[in-house]
Amino acid sequence: MNNLKSNIISIYGDKGEEWLKNLPDIISQIASKHKLEQLTPSKVMNFNYIIFGHQNSEPIVLKVSLDNVALSKEYDYLTAVSNQNNLKIIAHDKDMIIMEQALPGTTLKEQFPKNDKEATTILCSLIKKLHTAHIPKNHNFKNIKDILKVLDKDINIPQHILLKARNLRDNLLAATTQEVLLHGDLHHENILKHNNEWVAIDPKGFIGDPAFEVAGYLYNPIPDLVECNNAQEIIKERIKLCSELLQIPQQTIHDWMYVKIVLCWAWNLEDNSSITYWEKIINDII
Repeated sequence: MNNLKSNIISIYGDKGEEWLKNLPDIISQIASKHKLEQLTPSKVMNFNYIIFGHQNSEPIVLKVSLDNVALSKEYDYLTAVSNQNNLKIIAHDKDMIIMEQALPGTTLKEQFPKNDKEATTILCSLIKKLHTAHIPKNHNFKNIKDILKVLDKDINIPQHILLKARNLRDNLLAATTQEVLLHGDLHHENILKHNNEWVAIDPKGFIGDPAFEVAGYLYNPIPDLVECNNAQEIIKERIKLCSELLQIPQQTIHDWMYVKIVLCWAWNLEDNSSITYWEKIINDII
């Protein structure tokens, strides 16, 4: 909850403080309307208020968000991949989404670092499945080429790093031959075990090169990966295996990873969040 408070206030200021103040009433109204019971806040919350509970004895997850645009994209994405990602959406409004709870709900992070090859294999299998979803005819998903325009701004990132990211971005976009519906944030803690399969949660929802999907996994889990003495070797082995399983050149995967890291660096600067991880992984790991 402390992370949530600091992040919300850092991003939204007075509006964020007012939202946090009103959260108990917001949740109470949602619970009453949708007959939610046995509500328990998640122990990990960064940008959204997450609550586990029940509706008619069925386990659910309630996400309440101040970012209505992002929540709408999440709903649209999960609806589009509903045949590939077996998690039922129960209700949705501009500021909340109620979903079936993934059970047992273990994440890929629990495979790290001992079963990293197995985790990477699970990731690739899930990517293949998700990427069979059709892009809706009428949609509001942004293309990653538009998302990546943030790198053209005057950002407080070392010039040589920023220029490299821009050049790689331009080359990768020019070489893109296929575009799919992307989750956009497919890392260890967003991949959960549900019954006998693995499912994805917390999507950003983009359109773009399938290879972009791999990038967010490679430098995760944060911050655990950089604390490993063999972090560089772990990333190299992941790239090699992803290349084999997804039939994507290793250099393409590596280059998208570099661009994605610098993109996250830029996003954190915009949100007044810590950039320590991105500095360290660019300068010391990759």
